Amino acid sequence: MGRNLLNNKFFNDKKNNKDFYSILDEVQEYMYRIYTKALDDREEMIPYIRKYINDNSLYTEEISEDELIDKLISEMAGFGCYDKYLYKKIINNKYIVRDDIEEINSNHWKSIIVKYKNGKKEHVKNCFRSPEHAENIVKRMLRKCSDIVFDNANPIVRGHLDGNIRITAVGMGITDKDKGVAVSIRIVNPEHMSEEEYIKKGTASEEMFYAIKTFYKYGMSICIAGPTGSGKTTTASLIVENTIEDDDRLITIEEDVREFDFVKYDKDAIPKNEVIHLVTKHSHDIDQDKLIELSLTMNPNYLIVSEMKGKEADSAKKAANIGIPILSTTHSNSATDTYPRLVDLCKEKSKMDYDTLLRGVIKAFPIIVFQKKLKDTLESKRVMEIKETIIDFEGNIRENTLFEFNEIEDSIINGERHIKGEFKKINNISEQSQNILKLNNIPKEELDRLLNWKDGDKCD
Repeated sequence: MGRNLLNNKFFNDKKNNKDFYSILDEVQEYMYRIYTKALDDREEMIPYIRKYINDNSLYTEEISEDELIDKLISEMAGFGCYDKYLYKKIINNKYIVRDDIEEINSNHWKSIIVKYKNGKKEHVKNCFRSPEHAENIVKRMLRKCSDIVFDNANPIVRGHLDGNIRITAVGMGITDKDKGVAVSIRIVNPEHMSEEEYIKKGTASEEMFYAIKTFYKYGMSICIAGPTGSGKTTTASLIVENTIEDDDRLITIEEDVREFDFVKYDKDAIPKNEVIHLVTKHSHDIDQDKLIELSLTMNPNYLIVSEMKGKEADSAKKAANIGIPILSTTHSNSATDTYPRLVDLCKEKSKMDYDTLLRGVIKAFPIIVFQKKLKDTLESKRVMEIKETIIDFEGNIRENTLFEFNEIEDSIINGERHIKGEFKKINNISEQSQNILKLNNIPKEELDRLLNWKDGDKCD
């Protein structure tokens, strides 16, 4: 615990109790005037600031000396009140990103809204002293971490903070001047849970997850669809971790920031599997579309495209239709709506007519896994439907729901909303899809387990 200046007789006698921002102005002016170079090093700043507040008997109510120093440093060299919710430790100027927070949003300079992974929300008040203060902190974040200028010429920006933190900022006349900048920060941190934990949390049943794994392992491309924050990346990661063999050549393609990490190492830190992780670099005009085309020349057994949200959908479609199993995600409102969504994305590059593109994406991605967050207090994530869609030998499009989640109870207990439901198998995959699995050498016992799952069967 730091020394509590409220109980320090020396400070109280001197009566230098000031509000935080008055102390900040005073210390900041001192540091800029005397120790400018130290402002680049948090650790180096500490003794200078501590000496100054002690020499000048500075304190503020309800805060310890150490807390005051941390807060001053965050304002001068860090990201202000965002620091506390973005990072759990700052050691030797190295940030460690918190893993319990999903989003931080600011709609007004007077508060920020912190959304935790367990579904809880915290409204944090008095983060900034003015719209200008909030704006300056955001400018610093973008400049330091993404080398992005946020000003009147660029009032809408997107960037990344320390790799896996995405930030979108809007201001400079796009939002109301008296309300300040609007900020959305998302910590992209796929939950590194085991297959058992995934099933125990109720995201999907064991039979469902076995089916998804089996489809991908034996040659069927899958698109995981759903709204933002529905757990698509977590599901994709688990599929890969529990499907791809060490001697399979895997290439992953991601936008701006790398979330996946599938490289395995032996006891001597030597890679023991074949994995290539690729990331876009827009400053060099390298987007996902180019990386997909590049990856096809590298002979992958499996290809992961982290998210289809533009013209890369057309290249992914082509890759899947030449026999490379692709696992990807996209935003969609339902399993059925996913195909029209993919067609719209393909049209950003392709001049083919709608029907031709629709048939192309159906052939490319015969399996759609749709998941979302429930409206319960904990915002539980569920795979709502697994759907197979094929084009039969007569040219007809046929939809086939394989599994679905059915709600059976919606209740309020101690002020919290609880939604209970059950997963139900509706149909087996078509003979046409079974033939794809057979062509890719699915063992007879695995196909039998897929078609005739029994109580007590396991994913292994």
